[in-house]
Amino acid sequence: MQPKLLIIFIVAVGLLGCTKEKTKTPDKVVPPVKINYGSVVVGDTTYKTIEIGTQVWMAESYRGFGSPLAIAVVQGHNTNLYYGLYMTEDYKLPAGWRVPTIADYNKLSSNVTKTRDSNGNYLALKNDSARKLTSPFLWKGTDGTNTLHFNGEPSGYYLHFGPSGFYLHNTDRGYYVIDDKTSDKNNNKKFYCLSPDYAGIVTINDKDSVGYALLRLVKDK
Repeated sequence: MQPKLLIIFIVAVGLLGCTKEKTKTPDKVVPPVKINYGSVVVGDTTYKTIEIGTQVWMAESYRGFGSPLAIAVVQGHNTNLYYGLYMTEDYKLPAGWRVPTIADYNKLSSNVTKTRDSNGNYLALKNDSARKLTSPFLWKGTDGTNTLHFNGEPSGYYLHFGPSGFYLHNTDRGYYVIDDKTSDKNNNKKFYCLSPDYAGIVTINDKDSVGYALLRLVKDK
């Protein structure tokens, strides 16, 4: 090959190499999804909050005040204190916040289902996206998707009978305290029951006990 042609060939190869280098697409960096959590201070503890529909909910269970009758250790990961409704009367709730009523929990469930049970309460099953309210870990079976960032977690409940009690630890269900001033004629206990497969109001048939469960607070937007 003649010297002049050799020089042209080398320059052309160099240009092609530069062109390839310039057109190389860098790996895309996907930023993490930012969840728009707020906060509320209850007692001396700060809790995350989340807006869901027309409500603002605590996005984690209350763990600040009182002497719990039961402590649930969920698979060694989290410690949840169970509280009875009467415990909340001993401290001042933040302005606008309240212990959820049946109506409040129905409004929460209505964000993921339009189905109602025989008592007229909203009932969300797996196909109705109950998983949108539950955390993506810790559950015994199928985990939740937590699309609405309520962060529902597995727990259980505690029924107290005088000096004794009955404690149900359940990694299939989470139970939450309801401000229910209108108990049924047998004074049975109502809780909001939540799992990736179920979300709705349940009744625990025991008229002689005091019920304890996880506690969230709620307010209107």
